[in-house]
Amino acid sequence: MIRDIIAGIFISLGTIFYIIGVIGNFRFGYILNRIHAAGIGDSLALGLFIIGCIILNGFTSTSLKLIVAAGILYFTSPISTHMLAKLEAETNPDLEKECEVEK
Repeated sequence: MIRDIIAGIFISLGTIFYIIGVIGNFRFGYILNRIHAAGIGDSLALGLFIIGCIILNGFTSTSLKLIVAAGILYFTSPISTHMLAKLEAETNPDLEKECEVEK
C-alpha cells in the first residue's frame, strides 16, 4: 500500500512536469524557447516516471529495461535538441530579431 502511494506520487509528479513542458511548447513562440521547454520536460518527467514504475513493480527485468531505455533517451535527447538549435541558428535569416547574436 505504501509502495503504491509513493509510486503514484512519482508518476503524478512526472505527469505534472510533462504538462508543464506541453504548456511551454504552446506558450512560447520561438523555436529555441520551445526546444528548452521540451528538453526540460522530457528529462525530468521521464526520470520520475521510471522511478515510479520501478517502485510500483519492484526491481525486475522489466525495471532493468526501463533503466536502459531511460539511459538511451538521456544520451540522445540533448544531442537531438542541440542539432535542432544549431539548424535553426544556421538557417534563420531573422535570428537577430528573436535573440542576441554574437558575431
